[in-house]
Amino acid sequence: MTRIVKFAVATAMRIDEICRVKWRDLDVESRMLLIRDRKDLPNKTGNDQRIHDPRRPCLSDHLAAV
Repeated sequence: MTRIVKFAVATAMRIDEICRVKWRDLDVESRMLLIRDRKDLPNKTGNDQRIHDPRRPCLSDHLAAV
């Protein structure tokens, strides 16, 4: 559970967004992660967003820990 919380904090993702992550959503080379259907109150679906932050460890390191 601690690893999931650390991943959530590092990526600012909600638990339902984390549960929807697939390995194909991770681009290791560009260090980006596609978040599908990110929560947006006016728009319930189709809110895909790519996140990347070079100051953070590679997202694949966080995913591997989960």
